[in-house]
Parts: sequence; structure tokens; C-alpha cells
Amino acid sequence: MRNWNKFKLVGDGDFLRKYAREHGLFIYPYDLLTGADIALFEDFEAKKNDEHFLVCTMNDVKVRPDKLEKIYRLSAHNRGRDVFACRGATYEAALAGWNKEMQKLAKTLLKPLPQRFLSIESNGLFLNVLGWGIFVYILGAIPFVHDFLRENVLAIIFILLCCNLEHLFIYSYGEEIPRSTLELWAAPIRGRFSEGIYGQMMGEWEERKERHENALPWYLLWKRGKLRPGAETEEVAEEAAPAVEEEPEHLRYCREIRQKLTEQITTIEDQRTKIADRAIRRYADEVLKILGEIKQAVSPGTLETQVIEARKVVSYWNEETISLLENYLLLARNSSREAQDTQSSIAALLHDMAAVYRKELGRITANHTLEMKASMNVLQKEIEETLGRERN
Repeated sequence: MRNWNKFKLVGDGDFLRKYAREHGLFIYPYDLLTGADIALFEDFEAKKNDEHFLVCTMNDVKVRPDKLEKIYRLSAHNRGRDVFACRGATYEAALAGWNKEMQKLAKTLLKPLPQRFLSIESNGLFLNVLGWGIFVYILGAIPFVHDFLRENVLAIIFILLCCNLEHLFIYSYGEEIPRSTLELWAAPIRGRFSEGIYGQMMGEWEERKERHENALPWYLLWKRGKLRPGAETEEVAEEAAPAVEEEPEHLRYCREIRQKLTEQITTIEDQRTKIADRAIRRYADEVLKILGEIKQAVSPGTLETQVIEARKVVSYWNEETISLLENYLLLARNSSREAQDTQSSIAALLHDMAAVYRKELGRITANHTLEMKASMNVLQKEIEETLGRERN
């Protein structure tokens, strides 16, 4: 590993995410563990062509002043990390390395705490043990130092142990990341860009960055955030937490509907990218557009009747649409006349699906419309009564 590498910034995170979208490449849009934005760098001192570009987080580098332009180098605290696994001769190769590292990290964070800690800190622990061991061995050659070490061996072992475990009291190792998000990131890497997964990841990014910035490891004390300023306010919030459990049942059900809806949208998007026929892709796009409106309509504040209406879309119509697209893809491998006729029938059904979904969306939002009309009627009556009293 070369710590003297000089990097030039090619593009920030927005550049990379836009590049992935335009070229249909799957990308993990930011660093899962730290919530830091990513960037693409060009290495001025790369010895091999396949190390020309590097994708890493902005936390891994620091700016070094230069006469002509900004030059980046690895941060001192990251020189022991294998950030060079995300290198490549092209943008795509560097992104592939980044995806592989993020997927590996997500799988690691799904493990129990001891395994997580050892997986992430194993290299640092080994270097600390080796470094301190050599240092103590050399000093042990001095007579009076040897006697001191022998007399205080337990205290020294304790200090060395604390030095090797210090990160356990500094970092949270993904404790603030929802398990559902980790499972999403740890899933097999898709070769194509997925708008659904991308939207879900980016939608949670701001919240995740805030959590990372404010996170203190709960291992520090039995109560997380005990030593952080404003802990009393947090304790009050924690005491009031049980009240959240008393939320209406349909709101919990609403979240389940939205989660299922997100998964189905992702499935339909993935199937759409595999279809060569432009007309079928257009039908799928129309369905996806309406599904996005349905997902927006079914918000956490949705009425119970609206949630019940949305259940039909998730449990029936989406399953039908997914089944039609799957069968269409299977028949595409068969060149027989019967297969082509069946494909035409499926295409006709998919053509009509947008109207079906639009009708279902109308049913979901109808309750809200009626409620608004009722409110307007009540308000109009109040206005008329007020004006009538003034005339009298």
C-alpha cells in the first residue's frame, strides 16, 4: 500500500450517482457505515492501469495544498484501511469495487456485535499488538525497564488492552442503522440501476447522516447518550416512548403496506429493464408512475379506509402485474407461434393495467375527497349562518 498517492477529484457523489443512472449501473450511493458522501478520484502516481481511478468517501481523504490545483491524499486515520479495493482502470471498474466493499460491509454489520467488531477492527488490533509487542520487547533489553515491566505486568496488559479496544467506546458499528436497510444493502448486487432501491437509499440518507453525527455507542454506558449534552431531554423522550406503541393499529398496517409496495415496485422495475419490447416497457412505466402516486397517497397519516383500499393493490393487482411480466419474459425465450400469441395477449392485458391502477388510486383518494367536501359544506353553512346573523 502506498501512502504517498496524490489524487485529483474527478467528480463528487452527485456526479457518480448521475453517471450510474445515465449508464444503467447499480451503485451504493453513499457509505453505509459513516453516512459519508462518496467521490471519484484520479491517481497521479498509479503504477498500474487498473489502479488509475479510485472511489472512496470524502472522509478517507484530506486536501493537500498545491500550486496549481487541489491535491488529495489519504487521511492519516485511513492509511491502514484497504481503500484501494475500490480501484479500477475505468469508472465502471472502480464502482464495481465500491459496490463489492459496501455489500461486504453490510453483511458484516448484520452479524452479532463481537463478530462485527473483530471483522472491522481486526487489522488495527493486529498492528497494535505487533507494534506494542516489539516496543516492549526492545525496551525490555534495558535492565531497569525490564524490572519495571515485570513488576507492573498486569497494569501494562490492561493499558494495552484498552488501547486495542478503544474504538469499541468510540464507534457504534452500525447500531443506529435499521436492520431492514442492512438486509437491503446486503442483498445480491444488481447489475442494472434500480430507481426503487436508489430512491429508498437516498430517501433515508439525510436521516442516517444525522444519526451518525449524533451517535454515541450504547456500549459506553447501559443507557445510550448518557454523557452527551442534552441527555436529560433524551431521557424524557425515552420515558415517553411507550406512548408510541399505542398508535392505531392501521398505522402499523400502513407501514407494512408501504414496505411491501416498495418491494413490488423494485421487482417491476427490475423486470422492466429485462424486456426488449418498447411498448411493454412503456406500459410498465405507466404502472410504476401510478404506483408512485399510490405510495405517496398511502402516508403514515392515511385514514384506515384508504389503507384497506391500498391493500387490494398490494395483495392482488401488483402480484398480477408481476406474474404477467414474468410470464412475458419466459415466453420471450420461446419462438413458437403459440408463445407469440400468448405474448400478444399479455401485452393487451398490460396495456389495460394503467387504467385499472388509476381506478384503484381514485378509490384510495376518494375518502379524502369526500372528507374535504364535507368540511367545505360545513364551512359554507357556518359562513351563511354568520352572514344571516349579521343581516338580522
